[in-house]
Amino acid sequence: MKKLYGVVSIILTLLSTSVLAETLLPDNDCADKGFLAEVFMDGRQNEALLSEVIASINESYDNGELTFKESKWSISLALMAYEEPVSIGSEEQTRAKKMFRNKIELECYMELSK
Repeated sequence: MKKLYGVVSIILTLLSTSVLAETLLPDNDCADKGFLAEVFMDGRQNEALLSEVIASINESYDNGELTFKESKWSISLALMAYEEPVSIGSEEQTRAKKMFRNKIELECYMELSK
């Protein structure tokens, strides 16, 4: 349970700092977006509550820390992470996080190559 709160804390910290806003800017590296995807999947794998994650995104929007577009992108990414099952065992959870990160990075790089 302690680890779960740590993950939620990391997500909340990212959402309340410029890290997330910088990650969502169009000229940023796809690896940065992948990093954020991995953070959301870490929350998923540690069974952080989706409602808390979305509430923190909405709070960051309400506080002016995220634009409307950034908040929608963040919610979309969180929903994508939570569509994935929770893996059993730390090795499988690590694998799930890396696979999700690669998926998001692939989509980003594909979009850039158009």
